[in-house]
Amino acid sequence: MTNNMSTEETFRFIELYQAENCLWNPKNKYHKNKNVINDSWNRIANTMGVPIHELKKKKDNLLATFRLNLKRIISSMRSGAGAEEVYQPVWIFYDVLAAFLTDVYESASVMNSEDKAQPVVNEESSTSNVRACDIPPEVKNGDNDDADVPATFQKNPCIQGQNVVL
Repeated sequence: MTNNMSTEETFRFIELYQAENCLWNPKNKYHKNKNVINDSWNRIANTMGVPIHELKKKKDNLLATFRLNLKRIISSMRSGAGAEEVYQPVWIFYDVLAAFLTDVYESASVMNSEDKAQPVVNEESSTSNVRACDIPPEVKNGDNDDADVPATFQKNPCIQGQNVVL
């Protein structure tokens, strides 16, 4: 059924998947709750009349293609190309998925050449929305190169159970 799903059915599936925030949003408090996840998949399966295993396979295929297109966009932007040369996906489902998944995939840290995690800055965000975990430790320390000043560890307000160097 997943290979035979029409374009309209696929758009409907994406709409239902988006509505079940716990399935795709790692910031959702129920994202790792198996009971809530199963209930969400059951609601989608009942609405669409498609078995859960086929819906999960469809989701995997859609997300794999989405990630591939997103990677192409990011790669074309990093190559120093002009705005007119940035890759534009032609895949029909890209824009619908990008509307809610881009933030999830762009929130992952990008590694620079020094192997330090750097946050990805969204052009639409302002500095007032920056969280403590978004600021690299060297910025928090205020460019102080004093080797005598010991680093202090504090709870990271963005990731429970992790410490950050301040």
